[in-house]
Amino acid sequence: MVNVRDVVTSILFTSTHIDPLPLAAAVQADYVHPCWERVESTFRPAHRDMD
Repeated sequence: MVNVRDVVTSILFTSTHIDPLPLAAAVQADYVHPCWERVESTFRPAHRDMD
């Protein structure tokens, strides 16, 4: 049987307008994972192909 205290949890979020640490604390998550693939490029580095 798994002890609940041994379970590691995470939360996936897409907003660029919230602080992820209070979000994680609210759901008692151990890790946060930003999911910004759909966010406009002004919020993340541009992808550059290597020549």
